[in-house]
Amino acid sequence: MGNAVSNQGTIEATAGTVALAGGSEIAVGFADNQLVGIQVNKSILNNFAENQQLIQADGGQVIMTAGAHDSILGSAVNNSGIIEARTLESHNGKITLLAGMAAGTTSVAGTLDASAPDGGDGGHIDTSGAHVKIAPDANISTKASNGSTGSWTIDPQNYTIAASGGDITGSQVSSLLGSNNITISSTQGAVAGSGDLNVNDAISWSNANSLTLTAVRNVSFNSGGTVTNTGGGTLSARADANASGTGTVVMNGGSINVSGAGGAVNFYYNPAVFGTPSTFSNVTVSGGSKFTPYMLINTASKLQSMSTNASANYALATNIDASSISNFTPVAFSGNFDGLNYAINNLTVNASGNNAGLFSTTSGTATVQNLSLANASVTGHATVGALVGNNAGTIKNVTVSGTVSGTNTEIGGVAGYNTGSLDRVTSSATVNGTGISGASDYVGGLVGYSTGGSISNASVSGAVNVAAHNYYIGGLIGYSDSTISNSAATGNVNAVFGGYTGGFIGYAAGGTVSASYATGSVTAGDYGYDDNAGFIGVNYAPITNSYSTGTVTLAQSWYSGGLVGQNHANIGNSYSSSNITVSSGPAAGGDGSATYTNSVGGLVGYNVAGNLSNVYATGNVISTGQGANGTYYGSYYIGGLVGYVGSGNITHSYATGNVTATALIQGAGGLVGEAVAGTYTNDYASGNVTATQAGYSSPPTYVGGLIGYPGATLVNTYSVGNVSVSAGTTNYGGLTGAATTITGSSFWDTTTSGRATDPSTHAVGMNTANMQTQANFTSATTANGNTNPAWDFSTVWKMGTGAYLYPVFQTANGPTSTPGPTTPVVAAVYYPLTLSNFSASNKVYDGTAAASGITANLAGILPGQTVGLSSLSGNFVDKNVGNGKTITLNSTPTLAGANAGNYLLAPYVVNAFSANITPLAITVSAAGQNKTYDGTVHDTVTLSSSGVLAGDTVNFADTSATFANKNVGNAKTVSVSGIS
Repeated sequence: MGNAVSNQGTIEATAGTVALAGGSEIAVGFADNQLVGIQVNKSILNNFAENQQLIQADGGQVIMTAGAHDSILGSAVNNSGIIEARTLESHNGKITLLAGMAAGTTSVAGTLDASAPDGGDGGHIDTSGAHVKIAPDANISTKASNGSTGSWTIDPQNYTIAASGGDITGSQVSSLLGSNNITISSTQGAVAGSGDLNVNDAISWSNANSLTLTAVRNVSFNSGGTVTNTGGGTLSARADANASGTGTVVMNGGSINVSGAGGAVNFYYNPAVFGTPSTFSNVTVSGGSKFTPYMLINTASKLQSMSTNASANYALATNIDASSISNFTPVAFSGNFDGLNYAINNLTVNASGNNAGLFSTTSGTATVQNLSLANASVTGHATVGALVGNNAGTIKNVTVSGTVSGTNTEIGGVAGYNTGSLDRVTSSATVNGTGISGASDYVGGLVGYSTGGSISNASVSGAVNVAAHNYYIGGLIGYSDSTISNSAATGNVNAVFGGYTGGFIGYAAGGTVSASYATGSVTAGDYGYDDNAGFIGVNYAPITNSYSTGTVTLAQSWYSGGLVGQNHANIGNSYSSSNITVSSGPAAGGDGSATYTNSVGGLVGYNVAGNLSNVYATGNVISTGQGANGTYYGSYYIGGLVGYVGSGNITHSYATGNVTATALIQGAGGLVGEAVAGTYTNDYASGNVTATQAGYSSPPTYVGGLIGYPGATLVNTYSVGNVSVSAGTTNYGGLTGAATTITGSSFWDTTTSGRATDPSTHAVGMNTANMQTQANFTSATTANGNTNPAWDFSTVWKMGTGAYLYPVFQTANGPTSTPGPTTPVVAAVYYPLTLSNFSASNKVYDGTAAASGITANLAGILPGQTVGLSSLSGNFVDKNVGNGKTITLNSTPTLAGANAGNYLLAPYVVNAFSANITPLAITVSAAGQNKTYDGTVHDTVTLSSSGVLAGDTVNFADTSATFANKNVGNAKTVSVSGIS
């Protein structure tokens, strides 16, 4: 660092940062004790930074900067040597050459290399300044041999691509597009320059790389400015980069021709009016390429004006604050809308009718993408969503927050009704179904009603609250027959009167569900014959690689499960750890009918059809059998895995939760409460089973450690939980509550179950020691009654270790791939906040170097918004007392507060800051010593202290200790002075 900095040798910093900065005042930024940024704050004339030889920082970054950003004094950044920051072990390199943006010049010769020759993606190169000069023989590359090519940004004032007399030639751009995705971004300088970008020379390339041209004002393709791509590449031209409403894309004698699959030409411009878009006749696309000219939206009023041409293409030019429109009128849309990762904030829609949202409807030709809809407030009657009421189009890379409320049906956080596709869509919006004027039939955190189409990589964290007689309520979707994959619902679902309620989907009428999960709690009241679950209330969709973990609390329900309430399809490689509690009716606020609990399971309540394989449940299952009025109405069919099996097989599955059936009428088991059909192969249950009569009129019947009422065939199964029943209970046993067909061998633990017998004559009881011995499951032994179980311990079973020593499966049950979104939503470009003036509080010595009260100024917060910084930490240079002691920040500032999601931190540099450490006050006590008269007043005292910190050593001395006089006496006062 200095006024002029030059490298004429070799600098290496693998995975680190190399910084050369020329200026009179320079600020540096550190995070986690590493240099992460450097900034010139003040300049003198002709500050410069240059490299003439080699700088190498593979896996890290190289920064060369000179001149303050807005200084009108000339500065220069020059490279004539080699700068390398190649990708290393998936860490992309970055090279930044930055001269003053008002009067500085960045000159690039030699080599800039942020490529990835050994794997991974290419890195990023930034060459910025008021003027950027690229030598004809400059070698610049972000190419990846086995990954995605990186990016190179040129950020000057006015910029012209011309054969001569310009800033760079068309042949240079053409050549460098072979190894880079190139962005040229022309800004409006403080000294000179209108911010135009002119293409006056021919550019051509034949790969899929992209060329992006961005200007504060106009992007002009003038005479000679022909752009040709034959490899499915992308050309984007963005005018009005500052969203001022001034600037467009001009075809002034130039032409564009892009061909090849996946190719694209994207224009972003300001038309005279939305009703008459420009035609751009000199743009030709073919062979699978696409041309999309987007009209820019830079104000809330222009957002509303989309309705004047609802089939056109639009893009946000900046973040939009829609609070100036008290009641936005939804747009019936059939075009393309690209948010360009910007946000629409504070949208308010208060519709008395149907189809409420930013868009009332989106047709099958519509696409909405790359948008954040933040702090929205949308209210309607039916078919209500923050983004769209009724969607038939494509929605991707969209995030929504705020509140959505509907008074009738089809209410969702993003869309009320969907027949299209949603991908990478996230919602934290609270969804309320109030049912003021009718039944809230379909309510979901993402979509109320979805039929056909697909939903993937979706995530919902907002709560779903329904306070009406309703049927279809889900954390993600109320009703669905769509294809659902890699999606998650983490918000709580609260339904006052229940119906078909699920933490993920209320009623899945078809389609498929894969690699998805729900973690929110599900609470539902009584609405007659309800079906409720932690994942899906009623299910006709095959489920794979999915799970639920939220608690399920139900006032009354017929079919209730940790994963599925009523199931009609195959479920594989899935699990539930949800604890489920169900009471009997009538429930408070319900329909008043007196009903008993029917079919409650840790995974599935009632398995009507479908096979279960490689599944498990670990949650506790509780059926109280009692209504809100204190009366016991009874419970039927309570199981650790499944409450009632009407048909279907269960294979390679288990349950470990405890089953408690109060006021049980019939059927409680550690695995299944009652099974009337099917074959259960290689299954087990380890939870305790408790069945009591409580206040019901008759005692329980059919209770077993594995199955209560067994109408199924058992093959190689066992149970080890305690089986506890109240007096008068009939038909119970350690394994089953009644005789059943056993093929192979099935066992129960006579010690832990407390049951020495079982109704099934082919079931074998063994004590704990024998149940934990492998030989008793593979060959005939005295312990197993000289049967030959022949269990498969080569591919299926193995003996457990640690706390559980019974047989377990060799391959883990549950998902075989990670559920949830695999492709996250790209963060929107929220309002940027500037961070400056770090400071800390003074402190009293505490024996540590830790600093406290670290804060910084945040600028740019909109009125009425609550945004702050998360707790910051740092250390003094040492722990000792002193004034103006330097502090080093050792945490990364992040935003917090109710509206933090609307903002991002702009790049910042941590200024030097300090605080004082003042001495800690302690207490010193003195104890005088008795002495024999010696004719003096002198005495000797013992000094002691309190308040000295553990680990510190403090010694004390005094200069004088005297009696009041020299005479003999008892309890004479000693005066001590000069303690230090």
